[in-house]
Amino acid sequence: MSVHVKVPERLVLGDFEDFLEICGFEAWYVERGWKSKQLAVDQLQTLAELWGLIDDVGQDRVQAVMAAPFAELAGGPA
Repeated sequence: MSVHVKVPERLVLGDFEDFLEICGFEAWYVERGWKSKQLAVDQLQTLAELWGLIDDVGQDRVQAVMAAPFAELAGGPA
């Protein structure tokens, strides 16, 4: 069952350095099979949008830092 949750436009609870660290954590979860790569990437994208990182550093940079830790996994880049 999927429920639509209304979230604020921007909810800044961290900065770009925090986001980099979270990307590594998400790759760690994927590597251990605790969540799918698709779910991890979707959640990271949502986090980047909520924190305003798309506006701050751009979508290309956000995607690049999201992909980097996943590229080190056996499955290759995200």
